[in-house]
Amino acid sequence: MSGTFRRSITDDILGDEGTSSVSWPQGQFAQVASERSEIERFECLLLSALDLETGVYADQDTSSSRLAFDTRRARLEGVIKDMLKVAPSWDGSETKVSPESALTALKFIGSLPSNRRLPQVAPDGEGDIMFVWQPPNGDCIVTVQDKLIHLVNAPGSPDVEHVDAQRFLGEHIPVLVLQYIPAK
Repeated sequence: MSGTFRRSITDDILGDEGTSSVSWPQGQFAQVASERSEIERFECLLLSALDLETGVYADQDTSSSRLAFDTRRARLEGVIKDMLKVAPSWDGSETKVSPESALTALKFIGSLPSNRRLPQVAPDGEGDIMFVWQPPNGDCIVTVQDKLIHLVNAPGSPDVEHVDAQRFLGEHIPVLVLQYIPAK
C-alpha cells in the first residue's frame, strides 16, 4: 500500500517524463524526473523528507512547544473571527474589521512558521487588523489591510524602519516582512 502511495505522489508532483532514482528515508526509492528545474528538484527533496507512514517531515517539530504554538495560533484565529462581529477600538468604542482583512489576517497567522513568535492582535479602528510584537519579544507592528501587509519595525524609536506595502495572497509571508518577525 505505501509503495503505491509513494508512486502516486511522485506521479502527481513530477509526472512521468524521464526518471532517475532518489534515495528516500530508510533506503526506499522513488522515481523522479531527471530534466526538471531546480525548484522542482527542491520540492522533490522536501517530499523525500516526508515519512508517509506518520505524515511528519524529518525536521518537523512535534514537541509540546509546537502543540503550545498551534493552540495559541488557534486562539488568535478565533479572536480574528470574532472581530468580524464586534471588536474594541483604541478609543473604547466598538468597531468591526472588514471580511477581506480578516481573511488575509487568518492566512497570515496560518503562514507564520513555528520558529517565530506569535503576535498580539487588535483592530486598527479603520476595519483593518494589527499584529503587534512588543519588547522583549520583538518590536514591530504588521497591519493587514485587505490583501496588503504594512510593517513598521521599532516604532517610536530613532531606528524605526518602514517596509512598503507588500501584497499577500496567503501562501508565503514576504521575506521583507518575515525578516522582522521575531524568532523564538
